[in-house]
Amino acid sequence: MTDFHYKVEKKDTCTTVFLRGDLVNDVKPSFESLEALFETRELIFDCEALGKINSIGVRHWLMFLDRISKAHEFRFRSCREGFMDTATMIPGFTRNRPIESFYTNIACASCSNEKSVLVKVKKKKAVKPDPVTCEKCGNNMETSENFDDHIANLAV
Repeated sequence: MTDFHYKVEKKDTCTTVFLRGDLVNDVKPSFESLEALFETRELIFDCEALGKINSIGVRHWLMFLDRISKAHEFRFRSCREGFMDTATMIPGFTRNRPIESFYTNIACASCSNEKSVLVKVKKKKAVKPDPVTCEKCGNNMETSENFDDHIANLAV
């Protein structure tokens, strides 16, 4: 049995779906039960707590998105690195829907300390995160990501 769960919060005309756990082999029943809970046209998938993703999980995910895309508008936020890697490798993983924010790794060039930071997207351009000071040595941490290219690969 998979370790995949969700929590649904409806607020006015939008439903936020908090996804938790792994997107792997046996997620299909979870998606079917989740689909029945959608009462609004607008959906936000919060992907902050998503873990592993495998090929069978991707297949079920894509079928799920195809089913809901006729009746719902949706977007993604707080997408972890694994989600973003999969979205970059698999065309249509987000079904060309917007990504509001995603996590990326930053590193300290002095001591190699790493940290994950949330990057917001505005008008299909990633907003570079504020400078982060390394907790170990006090120097600035940086990312090697070219945010505009990263988002351009996923933007409609």
